[in-house]
Amino acid sequence: MQETQKTVVVCPMDWGLGHATRMVPVIELMLQAGARVIIAADKRPLAFLKQRFPECIFEQLTGFSPKYPRLGALMPFVMVANLPKMMFQAHRARIHLKDIIRKHRVAVVISDNRYELHSTGVYSVFVTHQLHIQTRGWQRLFDPLISKIINHYFVKFNELWIPDTAGTHNLGGILSHPALNLPVKQTYIGLLTRFSQQKTRSQKTGYELVILLSGPEPQRTLLEKNMMQQALSLNVNAVIVQGKPEMEEDVQHHRLRVISHADDQTMASFIYGAELVVCRPGYSTLMDLTVQQKKAAFIPTPGQTEQEYLARKLFAEGRAYYDTQDHFNLKTAFETRERFIGLSGFKQENSLQVAIDRLLDQNLPKNTNLDEGT
Repeated sequence: MQETQKTVVVCPMDWGLGHATRMVPVIELMLQAGARVIIAADKRPLAFLKQRFPECIFEQLTGFSPKYPRLGALMPFVMVANLPKMMFQAHRARIHLKDIIRKHRVAVVISDNRYELHSTGVYSVFVTHQLHIQTRGWQRLFDPLISKIINHYFVKFNELWIPDTAGTHNLGGILSHPALNLPVKQTYIGLLTRFSQQKTRSQKTGYELVILLSGPEPQRTLLEKNMMQQALSLNVNAVIVQGKPEMEEDVQHHRLRVISHADDQTMASFIYGAELVVCRPGYSTLMDLTVQQKKAAFIPTPGQTEQEYLARKLFAEGRAYYDTQDHFNLKTAFETRERFIGLSGFKQENSLQVAIDRLLDQNLPKNTNLDEGT
């Protein structure tokens, strides 16, 4: 154990809840090790983490949140059009982070997929499963440029933490195991799940079908309307979790229950008792499902090439059903669930504990990379 208490600021990305939920085991282990944890977040991640860790200190740290187009194919153009705003918001966030570091005497920054949140004078850790950004079609022409850009950001951090296992039997595939050498230290910290400290063998809740909603608007709402309509026509007990921790709603529609949010223990019980979980194949959600080894069906967010890749990968491995948002049939997914083996067999490691012990026990070198601009 470290002789003096280290102050750590944890900064999850706010594009949906996934980056916040996978920070749960990181924060838990930091607190157990005696660290002082500051959580710098915004919007739903901030609301979720305030509920989960009321004992922590919170700072609102605004980032850029894209509004996803209704047509997923337009996503690359939307991102390019928003690039100036994104860069401006990143610059403001880095200034705010420096103020937080000075105010709380921070020693370590842990940034989950927020490329701009690093700083000289402190040890900076970047958490990501996307070492290789997925593209498709004509977008692949820009692969060399994209790799150059993300490497430019990676070297501004002391270390990369990769939430996956290091071997060939892994969850992320080429996302987290690219065939290239990165110019920064890499540590595979195992699969992160907010249920790692929960009793996953919870009491069954009686819901055969569990539908988890997440991700940016308007796609989250579009999927909710779609799933509501289809679930009401099925003769099964089902629950939809809307992914809105800022709300407190719980409504019953015949055999379908709709709730705004569920705490970790309730969510673990929902998933444990389900015959099928329907959700986005966001990486954090996939990690949650691996610990319970569940059968799932996936609906990638339109325009999110990472989710499209993961859904195709798991389908090709015989693990899960998937289809596009426009063509997904809930009845077909439920009736064919036994054809798939589910998200079982992934190794659960204590690599995160090792990484955190090392982080807190050592006299860490400070980040000396120049960090002017973003």
